[in-house]
Amino acid sequence: MGEQKKKLYRSRKERVIAGVAGGLGEYLDIDPILIRIGFVLLTLINGVGILLYIVSIILIPLKPEEEKIPIKTEEKVQEFAQEMKERAVSLADEFKEEIEKFKNGKWWSEKRNIIGLVIIIVGIIFLLEQMIPF
Repeated sequence: MGEQKKKLYRSRKERVIAGVAGGLGEYLDIDPILIRIGFVLLTLINGVGILLYIVSIILIPLKPEEEKIPIKTEEKVQEFAQEMKERAVSLADEFKEEIEKFKNGKWWSEKRNIIGLVIIIVGIIFLLEQMIPF
């Protein structure tokens, strides 16, 4: 069983501009940020960093897209439907709790601080508009 040779590609996932630093990071097994810092330092020291980056874009091929494993659509739809059902039940339970709080008078006591803060902020905005002409 032969060991697969590593190939240098520009990254599709770890890319800021063209994926050169991400690809070099994957190939050398180091953090791409270190490669990016190296390019910046080379650019600041003698300007060769930009030239090196442009040459790398031209010479290093973009990594081929990975093959996607086909997923049965029916299974995916059933998973999605189950997840939506669980979310709907959870949301309904939360809504029922809020209605009960409102009926028992607890809702206002929990929300009045937030409502008061919003009213104060709106008042400050109106006051500032009167004091500072825009």
